[in-house]
Amino acid sequence: MDGWYVDEIVENFEKEGLTSTVKIDGKEHYKDLCVAGEGMGLQLPCDWLKYNEKEQSVWLKGTKKGKIVHPYDMKDLAFLRGGDPEGFA
Repeated sequence: MDGWYVDEIVENFEKEGLTSTVKIDGKEHYKDLCVAGEGMGLQLPCDWLKYNEKEQSVWLKGTKKGKIVHPYDMKDLAFLRGGDPEGFA
């Protein structure tokens, strides 16, 4: 997934009221969402996700890791392309 596309997705979430980043002790951290790049990991610190470099996966800290879902598995989620998620208007 190209960086410009990720920026567009983040902007769409921000339009819905999420805050992407905050400064903590002068350093930028993710707040309501996190961006993890395949082979790069988390782009900024994210206090609520765990990252597994070997599997290139993330999951909620304090929970059991579940099934890994690849971005290509999410192709039908319209809101990632700037539309409304199914069932939301």
